[in-house]
Amino acid sequence: MDHLAWSGWLRDFSSVPRSFLVLLPASFGWSGVAIFFVVSGFCIHLSHERSRSKDFKVFFIRRFFRIYPPYLLALMFFAFVYPWTRLKSGFLEDAAQFGTHALLIHNFDEKYFFGINGAFWSIAIEVQLYLLYPLLLWLTRRAGWSGALWVTGLLELFLRFWSGGVDAYRGVWLTRWVTGNPLFYWYSWTLGARLAEDYLKKRPVFMARCPLWIWPFLIAVSYLIRPAFDLCFLLVALATANLMAVLLTRPGGFSLGWLGRHLRVAGKFSYSIYLIHQPILMLVPVSVERLLFGHELHPLAYYASCMAAWGPVMLLSWGYYRFVEVPSIDLGKRFVQRSTAR
Repeated sequence: MDHLAWSGWLRDFSSVPRSFLVLLPASFGWSGVAIFFVVSGFCIHLSHERSRSKDFKVFFIRRFFRIYPPYLLALMFFAFVYPWTRLKSGFLEDAAQFGTHALLIHNFDEKYFFGINGAFWSIAIEVQLYLLYPLLLWLTRRAGWSGALWVTGLLELFLRFWSGGVDAYRGVWLTRWVTGNPLFYWYSWTLGARLAEDYLKKRPVFMARCPLWIWPFLIAVSYLIRPAFDLCFLLVALATANLMAVLLTRPGGFSLGWLGRHLRVAGKFSYSIYLIHQPILMLVPVSVERLLFGHELHPLAYYASCMAAWGPVMLLSWGYYRFVEVPSIDLGKRFVQRSTAR
């Protein structure tokens, strides 16, 4: 969660220890959000278009039972049970914190954005992108998929430069009503949906001919130069879409060997991983420091302790998927059957 500071228009490499520079790639963990939104747009549109029912009532029932019951249970656990995240600021403040999270609107206020479980903000935005999905499909019918990409792209670009550029240099940060808004990520999500549309229609896949080598260079430049940094998230999203397009058009498909098998298994319970991982990972180095009687961990040891915690996180996530996610998905299927039978 630490990042290199700015020195004028460039990153300052001189004010951090060498151990931080060794771990610098870990500070790009935020890029997982950009990757996630592109993959989400692809999976959601692919699933909806392949569904026998195009009724949005069915779509939202499926999404609700896929997302909300596991989320609500995890929210209650971290808000009321888990000692290190448990609410204890007073009734009114705790009620507002829990209420905004339960309603999935905590992304619009800085006080609640990272509250309870710091990873939950993107779940709120993901659900709000589902609510925008019918509007996106309406937009594609009016302007085509290229037009929809232009609209969402220009909108996201404007919001990012407005929030992170002009106002940052004036020393005024915009509220989360802008930076936590789903429109801030709409283009990234639409990129994935566009790939799914081309793939389903068996037509040339968007971005498949774009060379992959340009993205690491552009991302590095945007990361290092302050005026260009607002493009970094979008560039990661475009790089993800480009890689997906290339893989989708590869003759005979693709295989990652043992890594692919592992990712397919982990992918089944990746939502459970996301729901529980952050508070557990943050607890591990703190516990190690307590065992060392308060001695501060070296950054490399801190990072190693977090990596070691992934074993228990994966095991707990599998259990959460098996005993919480799967029953919720099955319940949603029953609701869909009742809905379509009427």
